[in-house]
Amino acid sequence: PAFANQDAAVKLSLWDNMSVSAPDNPNHVTGFELAFGSRANTFRGFQWAFIQSEVRDEFIGLSLAGIRTKMGDMSGVQVGMISETDKMRGLQLGLHSVAHNDTMGVQTGLVTQVEGNYMGLQLGGLSEVEGDFFGAQLSFSSRLNNFTGVQFGGLSTTNGNFLGLQWALSAETTENFTGVQFAGVTVSQGYFTGLQLGWLNTVESDFVGAQLGLYSELNAGGLGLQFGAANVSASYIKGAQVGFFNEAQRIEGFQLGLFNYAESIYGLQVGLVNMAKNGWFPVMVLVNGRF
Repeated sequence: PAFANQDAAVKLSLWDNMSVSAPDNPNHVTGFELAFGSRANTFRGFQWAFIQSEVRDEFIGLSLAGIRTKMGDMSGVQVGMISETDKMRGLQLGLHSVAHNDTMGVQTGLVTQVEGNYMGLQLGGLSEVEGDFFGAQLSFSSRLNNFTGVQFGGLSTTNGNFLGLQWALSAETTENFTGVQFAGVTVSQGYFTGLQLGWLNTVESDFVGAQLGLYSELNAGGLGLQFGAANVSASYIKGAQVGFFNEAQRIEGFQLGLFNYAESIYGLQVGLVNMAKNGWFPVMVLVNGRF
Protein backbone atom coordinates (compact mmCIF):
# COMPACT_ATOMS: atom_id res chain seq x y z
CA PRO A 1 0.00 0.00 0.00
CA ALA A 2 1.10 3.57 -0.71
CA PHE A 3 0.97 4.65 2.95
CA ALA A 4 2.32 1.45 4.56
CA ASN A 5 5.49 3.02 5.98
CA GLN A 6 4.12 6.44 6.79
CA ASP A 7 3.29 7.71 10.27
CA ALA A 8 -0.35 8.15 11.09
CA ALA A 9 -1.55 11.72 10.51
CA VAL A 10 -4.82 11.32 12.41
CA LYS A 11 -5.55 8.88 15.22
CA LEU A 12 -8.64 8.19 17.31
CA SER A 13 -8.15 5.99 20.39
CA LEU A 14 -10.64 4.41 22.76
CA TRP A 15 -8.09 2.76 25.08
CA ASP A 16 -4.47 1.67 24.66
CA ASN A 17 -4.26 -0.15 21.29
CA MET A 18 -7.99 0.06 20.56
CA SER A 19 -7.69 2.74 17.91
CA VAL A 20 -8.09 3.71 14.28
CA SER A 21 -5.60 5.81 12.36
CA ALA A 22 -4.93 7.10 8.91
CA PRO A 23 -2.61 5.97 7.51
CA ASP A 24 -2.88 2.72 9.49
CA ASN A 25 0.22 3.07 11.70
CA PRO A 26 -1.10 3.69 15.25
CA ASN A 27 2.26 3.20 17.01
CA HIS A 28 3.93 6.06 15.09
CA VAL A 29 1.99 9.29 14.77
CA THR A 30 2.91 12.59 13.16
CA GLY A 31 -0.11 14.79 13.42
CA PHE A 32 -3.17 14.81 15.70
CA GLU A 33 -4.74 12.36 18.15
CA LEU A 34 -7.97 12.46 20.14
CA ALA A 35 -8.40 9.74 22.74
CA PHE A 36 -9.86 8.50 25.99
CA GLY A 37 -6.75 6.39 26.61
CA SER A 38 -3.83 6.23 24.20
CA ARG A 39 -0.57 4.36 23.67
CA ALA A 40 2.09 4.79 20.96
CA ASN A 41 5.80 4.33 20.39
CA THR A 42 6.59 7.71 18.85
CA PHE A 43 4.49 10.85 18.53
CA ARG A 44 5.03 14.22 16.86
CA GLY A 45 2.23 16.72 17.02
CA PHE A 46 -0.80 17.40 19.22
CA GLN A 47 -2.29 14.79 21.51
CA TRP A 48 -5.46 15.23 23.56
CA ALA A 49 -6.53 12.41 25.87
CA PHE A 50 -9.48 12.67 28.22
CA ILE A 51 -8.02 10.14 30.68
CA GLN A 52 -4.44 9.10 29.93
CA SER A 53 -1.78 8.98 27.24
CA GLU A 54 1.49 7.08 26.93
CA VAL A 55 4.34 7.40 24.43
CA ARG A 56 7.03 4.81 25.05
CA ASP A 57 9.88 6.40 23.10
CA GLU A 58 10.13 9.86 21.55
CA PHE A 59 7.51 12.57 21.93
CA ILE A 60 7.72 16.00 20.26
CA GLY A 61 4.82 18.39 20.58
CA LEU A 62 1.93 19.06 22.97
CA SER A 63 0.25 16.42 25.13
CA LEU A 64 -2.88 17.14 27.19
CA ALA A 65 -4.36 14.47 29.45
CA GLY A 66 -7.14 14.64 32.00
CA ILE A 67 -5.43 12.36 34.52
CA ARG A 68 -2.08 10.92 33.47
CA THR A 69 0.42 11.51 30.70
CA LYS A 70 3.58 9.40 30.47
CA MET A 71 6.40 9.93 27.97
CA GLY A 72 9.79 8.46 27.14
CA ASP A 73 12.03 11.17 25.68
CA MET A 74 9.84 14.31 25.69
CA SER A 75 10.51 17.58 23.85
CA GLY A 76 7.64 20.00 24.09
CA VAL A 77 4.76 20.50 26.51
CA GLN A 78 3.22 17.89 28.80
CA VAL A 79 0.08 18.67 30.83
CA GLY A 80 -1.80 16.32 33.13
CA MET A 81 -2.77 15.75 36.73
CA ILE A 82 0.14 13.29 36.78
CA SER A 83 2.87 14.16 34.28
CA GLU A 84 5.70 11.65 33.97
CA THR A 85 8.64 11.45 31.59
CA ASP A 86 11.93 9.61 31.38
CA LYS A 87 13.76 12.63 29.96
CA MET A 88 12.40 16.13 29.35
CA ARG A 89 13.25 19.23 27.35
CA GLY A 90 10.40 21.70 27.57
CA LEU A 91 7.49 22.33 29.91
CA GLN A 92 5.94 19.85 32.33
CA LEU A 93 2.77 20.84 34.17
CA GLY A 94 0.82 18.70 36.63
CA LEU A 95 -0.27 18.22 40.19
CA HIS A 96 2.52 15.63 40.36
CA SER A 97 5.33 16.14 37.82
CA VAL A 98 8.10 13.53 37.56
CA ALA A 99 11.21 13.31 35.36
CA HIS A 100 13.28 10.15 35.83
CA ASN A 101 16.49 11.36 34.14
CA ASP A 102 18.23 14.60 33.18
CA THR A 103 15.80 17.45 32.60
CA MET A 104 15.99 20.85 30.91
CA GLY A 105 13.17 23.34 30.91
CA VAL A 106 10.31 24.29 33.22
CA GLN A 107 8.67 21.92 35.67
CA THR A 108 5.62 22.93 37.70
CA GLY A 109 3.29 21.11 40.07
CA LEU A 110 2.09 20.62 43.59
CA VAL A 111 4.78 17.91 43.79
CA THR A 112 7.79 18.16 41.45
CA GLN A 113 10.46 15.47 41.24
CA VAL A 114 13.59 15.02 39.12
CA GLU A 115 15.69 11.89 39.55
CA GLY A 116 18.60 13.18 37.45
CA ASN A 117 20.23 16.56 36.85
CA TYR A 118 18.05 19.61 36.29
CA MET A 119 18.64 22.82 34.35
CA GLY A 120 15.92 25.43 34.22
CA LEU A 121 13.02 26.65 36.35
CA GLN A 122 11.19 24.51 38.90
CA LEU A 123 7.95 25.68 40.55
CA GLY A 124 6.34 23.42 43.13
CA GLY A 125 4.85 22.94 46.55
CA LEU A 126 7.10 19.98 47.38
CA SER A 127 10.22 19.70 45.20
CA GLU A 128 13.02 17.14 45.02
CA VAL A 129 16.02 16.95 42.69
CA GLU A 130 18.33 13.97 43.16
CA GLY A 131 21.06 15.23 40.82
CA ASP A 132 22.68 18.64 40.34
CA PHE A 133 20.46 21.69 39.89
CA PHE A 134 21.32 24.73 37.77
CA GLY A 135 18.75 27.49 37.46
CA ALA A 136 15.94 28.85 39.62
CA GLN A 137 13.58 27.19 42.05
CA LEU A 138 10.44 28.42 43.82
CA SER A 139 9.03 25.87 46.26
CA PHE A 140 7.46 25.65 49.70
CA SER A 141 9.59 22.64 50.66
CA SER A 142 12.61 21.42 48.70
CA ARG A 143 15.33 18.80 48.97
CA LEU A 144 18.33 19.07 46.66
CA ASN A 145 21.88 17.96 46.09
CA ASN A 146 24.32 20.43 44.51
CA PHE A 147 22.62 23.72 43.57
CA THR A 148 23.74 26.66 41.43
CA GLY A 149 21.33 29.52 40.95
CA VAL A 150 18.51 31.27 42.79
CA GLN A 151 16.21 29.56 45.26
CA PHE A 152 13.07 30.89 46.95
CA GLY A 153 11.24 28.61 49.35
CA GLY A 154 9.72 27.84 52.70
CA LEU A 155 11.77 24.89 53.97
CA SER A 156 14.95 24.22 52.02
CA THR A 157 17.52 21.44 52.44
CA THR A 158 20.58 21.17 50.18
CA ASN A 159 22.52 17.92 50.65
CA GLY A 160 25.53 19.19 48.72
CA ASN A 161 27.20 22.43 47.69
CA PHE A 162 25.24 25.64 47.14
CA LEU A 163 26.32 28.54 44.91
CA GLY A 164 24.02 31.52 44.53
CA LEU A 165 21.11 33.14 46.38
CA GLN A 166 18.91 31.28 48.86
CA TRP A 167 15.80 32.89 50.34
CA ALA A 168 13.61 30.76 52.62
CA LEU A 169 11.85 30.50 55.95
CA SER A 170 14.34 27.84 56.98
CA ALA A 171 17.47 26.94 55.00
CA GLU A 172 20.08 24.25 55.60
CA THR A 173 23.13 23.31 53.53
CA THR A 174 25.12 20.20 54.48
CA GLU A 175 28.20 21.00 52.36
CA ASN A 176 29.87 24.23 51.25
CA PHE A 177 27.88 27.43 50.69
CA THR A 178 28.99 30.38 48.53
CA GLY A 179 26.66 33.32 48.08
CA VAL A 180 23.83 34.91 50.04
CA GLN A 181 21.63 32.99 52.45
CA PHE A 182 18.52 34.78 53.72
CA ALA A 183 16.06 32.96 55.99
CA GLY A 184 14.39 32.93 59.37
CA VAL A 185 16.68 30.08 60.42
CA THR A 186 19.90 29.49 58.46
CA VAL A 187 22.27 26.56 58.96
CA SER A 188 25.44 25.78 57.00
CA GLN A 189 27.25 22.56 57.89
CA GLY A 190 30.21 23.11 55.54
CA TYR A 191 32.45 26.01 54.60
CA PHE A 192 30.57 29.28 54.22
CA THR A 193 31.67 32.18 52.02
CA GLY A 194 29.35 35.12 51.64
CA LEU A 195 26.49 36.76 53.51
CA GLN A 196 24.14 35.07 55.98
CA LEU A 197 21.01 36.95 57.11
CA GLY A 198 18.40 35.51 59.43
CA TRP A 199 16.84 35.51 62.85
CA LEU A 200 19.05 32.55 63.81
CA ASN A 201 22.30 31.96 61.90
CA THR A 202 24.65 29.01 62.38
CA VAL A 203 27.82 27.97 60.54
CA GLU A 204 29.41 24.71 61.67
CA SER A 205 32.64 24.93 59.62
CA ASP A 206 34.99 27.73 58.53
CA PHE A 207 33.38 31.06 57.71
CA VAL A 208 34.42 34.01 55.51
CA GLY A 209 31.95 36.87 55.19
CA ALA A 210 29.25 38.44 57.32
CA GLN A 211 26.46 37.22 59.59
CA LEU A 212 23.53 39.55 60.33
CA GLY A 213 20.70 38.47 62.62
CA LEU A 214 19.25 38.31 66.10
CA TYR A 215 21.53 35.40 67.01
CA SER A 216 24.60 34.39 65.04
CA GLU A 217 26.89 31.48 65.87
CA LEU A 218 30.20 30.28 64.44
CA ASN A 219 31.37 26.87 65.61
CA ALA A 220 34.69 26.92 63.74
CA GLY A 221 37.07 29.62 62.55
CA GLY A 222 35.66 32.85 61.15
CA LEU A 223 36.94 35.79 59.14
CA GLY A 224 34.63 38.76 58.84
CA LEU A 225 31.73 40.38 60.69
CA GLN A 226 29.06 39.22 63.12
CA PHE A 227 26.31 41.81 63.61
CA GLY A 228 23.19 41.22 65.72
CA ALA A 229 21.64 41.12 69.13
CA ALA A 230 23.83 38.17 70.21
CA ASN A 231 27.00 36.95 68.49
CA VAL A 232 28.90 33.83 69.51
CA SER A 233 32.12 32.35 68.13
CA ALA A 234 32.92 29.00 69.72
CA SER A 235 36.38 28.98 68.13
CA TYR A 236 38.17 32.06 66.81
CA ILE A 237 37.12 35.04 64.75
CA LYS A 238 39.28 37.52 62.89
CA GLY A 239 37.25 40.64 62.37
CA ALA A 240 34.48 42.26 64.39
CA GLN A 241 31.52 41.38 66.58
CA VAL A 242 28.88 44.10 66.99
CA GLY A 243 25.81 43.53 69.16
CA PHE A 244 24.29 43.67 72.60
CA PHE A 245 26.11 40.47 73.62
CA ASN A 246 29.36 39.29 72.03
CA GLU A 247 31.28 36.15 72.95
CA ALA A 248 34.39 34.62 71.39
CA GLN A 249 36.80 31.90 72.36
CA ARG A 250 39.51 33.92 70.65
CA ILE A 251 39.17 37.16 68.71
CA GLU A 252 41.61 39.16 66.67
CA GLY A 253 39.87 42.41 66.03
CA PHE A 254 37.06 44.34 67.63
CA GLN A 255 34.08 43.75 69.93
CA LEU A 256 31.42 46.45 70.34
CA GLY A 257 28.42 45.84 72.59
CA LEU A 258 26.82 46.15 76.00
CA PHE A 259 28.52 42.95 77.18
CA ASN A 260 31.69 41.61 75.58
CA TYR A 261 33.48 38.41 76.54
CA ALA A 262 36.60 36.74 75.14
CA GLU A 263 38.77 33.94 76.43
CA SER A 264 41.63 35.43 74.44
CA ILE A 265 41.80 38.76 72.62
CA TYR A 266 44.19 40.59 70.38
CA GLY A 267 42.40 43.82 69.77
CA LEU A 268 39.85 46.03 71.47
CA GLN A 269 36.60 45.68 73.43
CA VAL A 270 34.23 48.64 73.75
CA GLY A 271 31.09 48.29 75.87
CA LEU A 272 29.41 48.58 79.21
CA VAL A 273 31.06 45.40 80.54
CA ASN A 274 34.17 43.93 78.91
CA MET A 275 35.69 40.62 80.00
CA ALA A 276 38.91 39.15 78.59
CA LYS A 277 41.08 36.66 80.45
CA ASN A 278 44.24 37.98 78.82
CA GLY A 279 43.08 41.62 78.60
CA TRP A 280 44.52 44.60 80.39
CA PHE A 281 42.04 43.72 83.13
CA PRO A 282 39.97 40.56 83.55
CA VAL A 283 36.86 42.77 83.76
CA MET A 284 36.65 46.39 82.71
CA VAL A 285 33.98 48.95 81.92
CA LEU A 286 33.96 50.96 78.69
CA VAL A 287 37.22 49.75 77.19
CA ASN A 288 39.39 46.64 77.47
CA GLY A 289 41.70 44.66 75.23
CA ARG A 290 45.25 43.67 74.47
CA PHE A 291 47.78 44.45 71.75
